[in-house]
Amino acid sequence: MSQEAHNTQGPFNLIIAGVGGQGSIFASQVVAHAAMQEGFSVRIAETYGVTQRGGPVYSQVRIGKQVYGPLIPKGRCHLLMGLEPIEALRRAAEYLAPGGSVLINTHVDVPLETQLGKQPELRFETIEQELRKLGAGELLAIDARALAEQAGGAGTTNVFMLGAMSGFEIFPLTYESIENAVRDTTRSRFLQGNLTSLNRGREYALAVKKLNQNK
Repeated sequence: MSQEAHNTQGPFNLIIAGVGGQGSIFASQVVAHAAMQEGFSVRIAETYGVTQRGGPVYSQVRIGKQVYGPLIPKGRCHLLMGLEPIEALRRAAEYLAPGGSVLINTHVDVPLETQLGKQPELRFETIEQELRKLGAGELLAIDARALAEQAGGAGTTNVFMLGAMSGFEIFPLTYESIENAVRDTTRSRFLQGNLTSLNRGREYALAVKKLNQNK
């Protein structure tokens, strides 16, 4: 874990960025629930754009022994989970710490603001290059939607990403806590699909990490 990216004396700062309909709010609630299970203090700030499907949505989650405010200072995000890559780049430009880690879904679900011409449409390759220019450290890019479809269904993409995030060394919570939080916050008819995607997401991230270590 980079000390530049995360000062262990302060709270751990996480941003989950996406668009409406992707389940970013649910993902942040799972993380908060897991953090409380482990005895941490946690604060969340949720920001909504246009209140319809496709509008920008992101959550700021702060975890630590004592956390007094929910807002992450600019340039102090230690880990960014991007459910939608264009929105992830927007938040990274504003919040990502030097050497901060990024977990990003490669499937572009064009945000409403892009459709309206308020921001440019970008190819994923360009987004990845821009994240590198911003000084991102560990960066894991996953076609999470396609992989989730093979696990618990496309609607579990957010949970697949949570599983992958649990494989990051910088992430302060255990996989067991995340799994328990998913069990506690998921409706019974969606539970098995969520648990399958959560497990597959973690397995995928750990497999990629092992492959990179062996290069």
